[in-house]
Amino acid sequence: MSEAEFGPEYDRAVGLLARALGAREDYAIVGGLAVPVRSVPRLTLDVDVMLGVPRIHLPRILESLQEGGFTFDLLAVLTRLRDEHLAKIHYADVPVDLMDALLPAYREVIRLASWEDLHGHRMRVASAEGLVFLKLVAFREVDRVDLRSLLAANRGKLNFDIIRDLYTQVGEVGDERWQCLERVRAELDAADREA
Repeated sequence: MSEAEFGPEYDRAVGLLARALGAREDYAIVGGLAVPVRSVPRLTLDVDVMLGVPRIHLPRILESLQEGGFTFDLLAVLTRLRDEHLAKIHYADVPVDLMDALLPAYREVIRLASWEDLHGHRMRVASAEGLVFLKLVAFREVDRVDLRSLLAANRGKLNFDIIRDLYTQVGEVGDERWQCLERVRAELDAADREA
């Protein structure tokens, strides 16, 4: 998918995030913007950022985003991140979800992220394993579609021990979500054998 398909506001929002976060390694782009880096392109209208940033550094990052044109109430966003671990900010019509990496599993997703090119900017993007884990946690219809795409695009490359270690921090191997993962893996393996 070309950057032109996203629109100039989307590209500008990503650029402003890249500038505000700079060379920090305590965040990861997750969600619909990250999935195409590890799988197949898909349209997304928002940006999801998982933050492991120490609280003391958050105000400066957020102020930098405001200076670039993001609209939000700084105190309200800091309060939501502290209390609810999730806050939404906007650049024009582009929503950006900021998620606090409260759980150790989420901090591990950030640690496993790597530097990638996003809309011409170098940013940290969650690994395929991290994205599979996050898709299992969210488990909406779009997440199940992304889960299949991630498993298909990364056949033979995924470290399922990492995924299992992350998932057992929030769920149980054998539960409905894990069974879905195993079912998709089996379907893809069967398709490979038939090919």
